[in-house]
Amino acid sequence: MVSSGCSIGVNWGTMSTRQLPPEKVVQMLNENRFDKVKLFEADRKILEALIGSEIEVMLAIPNYMLKQMSEDPEFAASWVDANVTSFCYPGGANIRYVAVGNEPFLTSYNGTYLPLTLPALTNVQEALNHAGLGSQVKATVPINADVYFSPESNPVPSAGDFRPEVRDLTIEIVQYLHSNDAPFTVNIYPFLSLYGNTFFPFDYAFFDGSNKPIKDGDLIYTNVFDANFDTLVWSLSKAGYPDIRIVVGEVGWPTDGDKNANIENARRFNQGLLQHAMSGNGTPARKGIIDAYLFSLIDENAKSIAPGCFERHWGIFEFDGKPKYELDLFGSRENKGLVAVEGVDYMPKRWCVLNPQARDFEDLPKNIDYACSLSDCTALGYGSSCNHLSVRGNASYAFNMYYQFKDQHSWDCDFSGLAVVTDEDPSDERCQFLVMIAQGNPVALHRTVLGILLAVLEFVLSSAAMPKHYRPPGKKKEGNAARYVTRPQAVKHLQVTLPVFRRLCILKGVFPREPKKKVKGNHHTYYHSKDILFLKHEPLLEKFRDMRAYEKKVKKALSKKNKDLAERLLTRKPTYTLDMLIRERYPSFIDALRDLDDCLTMVHLFAALPAIEREKIEVKRIHNCRRLSHEWQAYISRCHKLRKTFISVKGIYYQAEVEGQKITWLTPHALQQVVPDAVDYKIMLTFLEFYEFRLVMNFIIPINVKYPPILDPRLEALAADLYALSRYFDADSKVPAMESQAVSSSGSEQGEAQKQGPELDESELRLAQLQRQLPSNEPGALMHLVEDAFVEDEDDEETKECKTLFKNMKFFLSREVPRESLLFVIPAFGGVVSWEGEGAPFNESDQSITHQIVDRPTQGRRFLSREYVQPQWLYDCVNARIILPVEEYLVGRRLCSEYAETIRRLQATARKEVLPLPGLGNEDLDDPQNLLVEGIISRTEAIEAAEKKQKMSILEKQYHDELKMELQGVQYPSVSNANKQNSTDDTEDGEEPLPDLQQVAEDAANMSKVVMSRKKRKLYEAMQIGKKRKQSHVDLLKERKKKIEGKKSE
Repeated sequence: MVSSGCSIGVNWGTMSTRQLPPEKVVQMLNENRFDKVKLFEADRKILEALIGSEIEVMLAIPNYMLKQMSEDPEFAASWVDANVTSFCYPGGANIRYVAVGNEPFLTSYNGTYLPLTLPALTNVQEALNHAGLGSQVKATVPINADVYFSPESNPVPSAGDFRPEVRDLTIEIVQYLHSNDAPFTVNIYPFLSLYGNTFFPFDYAFFDGSNKPIKDGDLIYTNVFDANFDTLVWSLSKAGYPDIRIVVGEVGWPTDGDKNANIENARRFNQGLLQHAMSGNGTPARKGIIDAYLFSLIDENAKSIAPGCFERHWGIFEFDGKPKYELDLFGSRENKGLVAVEGVDYMPKRWCVLNPQARDFEDLPKNIDYACSLSDCTALGYGSSCNHLSVRGNASYAFNMYYQFKDQHSWDCDFSGLAVVTDEDPSDERCQFLVMIAQGNPVALHRTVLGILLAVLEFVLSSAAMPKHYRPPGKKKEGNAARYVTRPQAVKHLQVTLPVFRRLCILKGVFPREPKKKVKGNHHTYYHSKDILFLKHEPLLEKFRDMRAYEKKVKKALSKKNKDLAERLLTRKPTYTLDMLIRERYPSFIDALRDLDDCLTMVHLFAALPAIEREKIEVKRIHNCRRLSHEWQAYISRCHKLRKTFISVKGIYYQAEVEGQKITWLTPHALQQVVPDAVDYKIMLTFLEFYEFRLVMNFIIPINVKYPPILDPRLEALAADLYALSRYFDADSKVPAMESQAVSSSGSEQGEAQKQGPELDESELRLAQLQRQLPSNEPGALMHLVEDAFVEDEDDEETKECKTLFKNMKFFLSREVPRESLLFVIPAFGGVVSWEGEGAPFNESDQSITHQIVDRPTQGRRFLSREYVQPQWLYDCVNARIILPVEEYLVGRRLCSEYAETIRRLQATARKEVLPLPGLGNEDLDDPQNLLVEGIISRTEAIEAAEKKQKMSILEKQYHDELKMELQGVQYPSVSNANKQNSTDDTEDGEEPLPDLQQVAEDAANMSKVVMSRKKRKLYEAMQIGKKRKQSHVDLLKERKKKIEGKKSE
C-alpha cells in the first residue's frame, strides 16, 4: 500500500499460543503494502523486525502501566528511552504515535484509570519532548466509543455529547492533545452494536446502503459507522475543538464465533470500510479521508472469550498467516488476493479424533470439557463454522485442538481410550480441523517478562485492584465485573429457576464467592464466572429442564382431565443418577473419606426425624437414611475402626479411622426431635440426596461390598436393623464353619437348628442363625461382604487393640439405656451384646453375662455373677482403651470429673509408661539439646536445662528404688547414700556416665552450624565474636569493680 493517499493501517496483536516469526510478518506487511501498524505493547522483537521497513508504528502502553507512568516521570522517561528513542534513528523504526493505555474510560473499569490517564499522557509527551522527538512522535489515548452518547429522547449524531461523569476530564485530554497537535483516537465497532441488540437493523451495520437511513436535519446516515463517528465530531465541537484530527484506532469484523461473524460479512464490512474511508467523501459531518486501523491482522487464539467466542477471530489472516478472504486494500472495488506469510513450517499432518471403536461414552462430556478448557473450541459455538458437526464431530474437534495445542504428543490423544490419532484429514468444506505451525514461541497472554514483572509490582503497590485488560473494545465487562456474576445474572444465563439453580450448585459443589469489590452492591450474592460456565456444561442441567417440561405435560393433561395421557406420562417419568458427578468430585475412596463428616451427620439427623408431609420429608426417605446409617455403623463396628466416642447435649459424637482418615460425625439422641419452621428443608433434602448417593457410591462400592445386604424381615420389624446387618452373611459363604462357631457359643438350641439343616430352606436357616449370637471377635457377617479387604495380618496395632478390648466379655442392655449406640460401640471393641426385648440373641438370665448396663437407681433382681454398671463406664473404657474398675460406675454412684486424672494414671500403668513425679509435667523431661538446635533457648539455658534433667533422672531413679525397697520391706538409706549407691551401681553395670553438659551444648551448636548455609554461618560467627567482645568487656568491668571494692575495704 503506497503511503501517499493511503490512510488504512492494521492492528497487530500477539495473544497467541504460537506466534509467527516477526520478520516474516513484516515481510508480509510490505508485500501487501500496508504502511501503518498498531502494536499493543513494546515487543522488542517486533520493533527490531520493523527497522528499515518505513511502516508507520503506533506503539501502545498497556493499562497496567498507567499508574506508574502517572506517578513517576522518570519511569515514563526510561520507557520512552528504551522503546522509542532506541529505535527512532535514520533507517530505524518509523514510530509516529504512542498510545497511552487502551480504552481507560470503559464503564466496566469503574473509574479505575480516570485519575491516571491524563498525568500518564502528560509524562509520556514530556519524555518525548525531552528526548527531542516531540515533533515527530505524538502521544494519544485510544478512547472507546461509549465515552460519548446521544440521548434516547433525540438519538441523532448532532445531539451527541460526552458522558457527564467523564466530560470534564475528556475535554482536558482533548485540550492537551490539541495543544500538542496530537490526534484524538477512538475505537468503533459496528459489529458489537449488532451483537448486543437483536433488534438492530442488519444492513445498517454495513456500508452498501440501508433501506431505512437516519435523518439528522439535512444530514442522512446510511450506516452506523458514520453515525458513531459524527456523534464524536459533534461532541468535540460542543467542547470547543471541532477541527481536531480523529484517528479510528480499531475497527473491524470477526469471522467466527457468532451467527453474524462469518467470512462473507467480514469481507463485506472491511471492503466497504476501505472504499468508504479512501473515497475522500468522509462522513456527513466531516469530509475527507478517514484515518483508521483495521482490527486485526492475525487471529489470536489465547484471548479471553468473556465478551464472546468471536474475540479470537478478528483477524484478516489465519493463525498461520494465510488470508481468509480476498480484499482490495486500495478501495478500487477489485477483489484482489492478499499475500500470505511465506515459509511457515507446520507440524506433521496428524489429527486426533474420536475412536470409531469406542463404545463407552460415559466419560465423553467430561473429556470434551477438559480438552476445550485447555484449547480453543470457539468454532463449536452457536452460529459458528463448526456448529453443524455431530456429537462425534464435536468430540473429534475438541480432541484435535487439544492435541495440536500440546505439540501432537501421543499421550495427549488418549482421553481414557476415547481418542485415536489418524492421518486422514477430518475437515469438511465448512469446518477446518487445524494443524498447528511448528515454528514460533508460545507466549503468556500478550505480556513480555518485563510487562509481567511491572504488572505484579503495580498490583502490590496499588490499593485498588486493577481489572484484567481485554481487547478489542466494546460493550463488554472486565475486571471483577467479568470474573463475578450475581445470582440473578447466573439464573438468567443458565435459563433455569432459582430452586433448580440452588439444587445444581449443591450437587456440583459450587458456592458463592466474596469478591473484593462488589460491582452490583453488597446486597447481592456473587458467583465466579468460571463456576457458572462449569454449570452450563453439566448434563444434569438438561435433565432438570426435561423434568420441568415433563411436569408441565402432566399438569396440562390433568387440567384437561385426560387421565389416560397423565397415567402414561407418569410411567415415563425422566430419571437421573449422580454417580458420574460423585466420581467427578471424589475420584478416589480417600477423597470421599476426607469429606464424609457432614454427609454422615446429615444422614444420621434425618434418620431420627419424623416424617413431615408438608416439608416433603417422606417416610421412605427416613427409612432409607436409617438404613444407610446402620450400614455405616455395621461396617465400622465389624471392621473395628471406631476410635472415640463422646456424649454431649447435642447427641453422641463418634470418631472412626478408615484408611488413615479420621471421620467424625454426630448422632442425635433417641428422643422425639423438634422440627423448627425456620429451616429450609428443600435445600437440606438436596444435600441429603447427594449424601445418600455418596454413601452408596464412595463407600460401599470402593470396598467391594455386595450391596444391598439381605436382612431378616423379622429383625427389621423389631427395629433391630443394626444387629441384623452385623449378623448378616452371604448365602454363598461357608455355612458349616459359621454354624460350628455358633454351636460353640450358643448351646443346644443352635445344635438342633444344625441337625435340621437339610430340611430348612435358606430363609429359615438364616433366621435360625440370626437368632443365635455369633462370637463378636470372630469375622462377622459384614466382614464376609468385604472381599479380602480386611485381613487380620494387615490390621495395625490400634485396630488390634480395639478388637480385643472387650474380648471374652458379654453384655446385657437394660431397656432404659441407649441401645442403638451401645449395639454399635460394644461389637466394635470385640464384645458380645444382647438387650431386653424380642429379637435378642440371649435373655437376661444367661449365666455367661459378665456386665449388665443399667441406668436406674434400683434393680428388681440382681445376679451375683455379673457387674451392674452405668453406660458411661463403657464410653470411658473405649476412650481410655483399658478396662476400668467398676467401683466408680456402680448403680447410684455420681460421676465426677476428678476421676479423669485417675483414668489417666491407670491408662499409663496399663501401657507400662513412666509418668513424671507428682507435681511435675512431661515438659520437665524434654531434651534441651533439641531446643538449643531449634534456636528456642540459648546455650546457658540449655546447660541449665541439662543439669536439671540430670538431677530429675537421679531423683526419679531413687524414687522408684525406694518404692521397690518399701514393697520388699527393706529400709532404704538416706538421699546422699542413695545417690552414691546409684552412681556406684551405674558404674558397676557398665552404663555410660552422663555426658559433660558443656560438651553437649557445644555439640548441639556445632550441629546447628553444619546445616547452615555459608552466608548464615559467617553471620552467625560474626554474632558470636560480637557476643564474646561484649562479655569480655563486662568481665573487665567486673574485675575493675572488684579491685576498687577491695581497695576501699583496705
